[in-house]
Amino acid sequence: LMNLTLNDYKVSGILLLLVCVTIIVSGIFASMAVSLTFSPSDIGNTLAAIAAKKAMHLISIAFDFSSFILTVLLAGALYQAFGKRHKLPSLWGAFCLLASGVILSYHDIGNFTLPNLAEDYVSLRGEAALALLPVAKNLLLSEIWGVKIGYTYFSLGVMFFCIVILMTPPFNKILGYLGIFSAMITLLALYVPIDGTYKDIVSLVAFLPMLIWEIAFGITLVLFRSGS
Repeated sequence: LMNLTLNDYKVSGILLLLVCVTIIVSGIFASMAVSLTFSPSDIGNTLAAIAAKKAMHLISIAFDFSSFILTVLLAGALYQAFGKRHKLPSLWGAFCLLASGVILSYHDIGNFTLPNLAEDYVSLRGEAALALLPVAKNLLLSEIWGVKIGYTYFSLGVMFFCIVILMTPPFNKILGYLGIFSAMITLLALYVPIDGTYKDIVSLVAFLPMLIWEIAFGITLVLFRSGS
């Protein structure tokens, strides 16, 4: 490839795989602490669940935050790798990933206050406890919309880089098409309401194609060989 180095690909691949690892670890701890899908209509039980497993929830947020910081770095690494040959779509892709990382990081900072708020809610009684519910509701709504907006940008970033993959001969075009498909599934999962007993499972399954694609693309970048 013209003007591209193997190091640019490998750094991008390593960062992408680290994003996947941190997201997976965060999801594991989150599922152990509380429902993966917070419900503003059931704030009392959500706060009680968070307070009961405060440490796990904090660990989940910490790994979540790490993945978003890595996403910011990933945006620059992917632009460095692909922007020299396909500048415009790489620039848009990097911008979307950067916006995703910044938005998700910003909203995640507020999440660190949620475990303490949940602890106060459990320890207080009567009106003092009830007064915390509106604050908790606003935090949960902020989290929900922060995730929607952040992952919307992430999905758009993936689509732009998948266009780059389709324009770059050494990469398998199937990888590009699968990435676009995964991004579309993610966008549907973000904005189509999911209710019912199995909403956590359905939400998780809807995000699996994107995670699988990220791992596949990350491995491809790490193992990339010049002329392959």
